[in-house]
Amino acid sequence: MMKPKYRYTYRLTRQSDQAFYIGSRSAASCPPEEDFGTHYFTSGDLQEEFRANPEQFTWTILSEDYANNVSMLEDEARLILKSWDEPGRMNRSAHPLVFERGAVWRENVTEANRRKAQDPKWRKKMTEAMRRKAQDPEWRKSMTEGARRRSQNPEWRKKITEAGRRRAQDPVWRKKVTEANRRKAQDPEWRRKNAEAMRRLAQDPEWRKNAAKAGRRRAQDPVWRKNTAEGTRRRSQNPVWRESLTAALRKNWQDPEYRKMMSKAFTKREARKRAARQANENTLCV
Repeated sequence: MMKPKYRYTYRLTRQSDQAFYIGSRSAASCPPEEDFGTHYFTSGDLQEEFRANPEQFTWTILSEDYANNVSMLEDEARLILKSWDEPGRMNRSAHPLVFERGAVWRENVTEANRRKAQDPKWRKKMTEAMRRKAQDPEWRKSMTEGARRRSQNPEWRKKITEAGRRRAQDPVWRKKVTEANRRKAQDPEWRRKNAEAMRRLAQDPEWRKNAAKAGRRRAQDPVWRKNTAEGTRRRSQNPVWRESLTAALRKNWQDPEYRKMMSKAFTKREARKRAARQANENTLCV
């Protein structure tokens, strides 16, 4: 994998109405003046039109003095916010500084995004764009690093937790999420991809370590334990759930890799129990 040699921010303007988009780009092989408009045609809503009719646009390289992707993305956000009130802006957000605009501004952006999310064409376009990005190792690395930095920020974790709790109290939101999960669970392709993703994660020692820490934290939360116990009781009283769980377990047990994993987990659990019993017996003998 070639590391990006050039990093730059740009402003693309449509001449007919002065609509503009500010973005950033990491290029491995050629400088900005050779890359933009030749190999790269922006990542915003103007992309298709710019690619088809580049003569109808003008563009400016705003800066190209960036040591890494983080500094480039942060500067891109500042440039977007600086031009936020200009007419013709096509940028919808200024990540990661988007929350600096205040509660009213966030509500307006949220409402606009809700309207867009109801448009099948927009959803299809965003899905295709994300798939293209997901194939870029540099983009995936940048997203992973950003997520790790945010997860280390107590204030960010607090905000996400509070937002999740507020949503969880909304019956409409819970119903929507439940129905969406049911639809996905009925899709064999989704189940296959999800299983593969979980297998890859399970092979990552860092992920297993973090997952174990998170599990221990939850297990120490009385509210979480109570909610989990009540949820398990409700599900266990549902014949359809019991039948689907039994069928899933039977199917999993036909997988040699699954049987091997469960056998290993059972062996470890039994070893811990024997060690605990032995320790208890030794204490009694003393």
